[in-house]
Amino acid sequence: MPNQTLPPAAPPKPAAPGAIDKATNAKITLGIFGLVALGLLIPLFFMFYPEYQREQLLKNGVPARAEIVSLDPTGSWYNNQPQVDVRVRVMPEDGEPFEATATMIINPVYMPQFQPGNTVQVRYDPEDRSKVAIEETEDGTR
Repeated sequence: MPNQTLPPAAPPKPAAPGAIDKATNAKITLGIFGLVALGLLIPLFFMFYPEYQREQLLKNGVPARAEIVSLDPTGSWYNNQPQVDVRVRVMPEDGEPFEATATMIINPVYMPQFQPGNTVQVRYDPEDRSKVAIEETEDGTR
């Protein structure tokens, strides 16, 4: 067989100015997708995590009676219901009273039951007494 040589390979064509190769294009697409996902997940976290914490307190917290000290609107409204900070003086059975704030949404119909001086049932975290959830009012309203 005669010794045949192959013609030299054609040099690669230079990329057009500003052209992006496939790997870089994939990285950019993945980055954009990641940013969009974070943009959706972060607001959802802030919407649902406080309710999750409240549910955990109601399930695992120590029950106690508390007196409402003050009621301050946060300025946020959800479904035409105000969100308020309810400052309470918690009176645990086995210790000194302490004050804490529970942030919650109150239907305006039930606002008279959340006036200063009224008592409520709460559950609090014994490890962090600043975490309090109102369980029910004097008349059993949740």
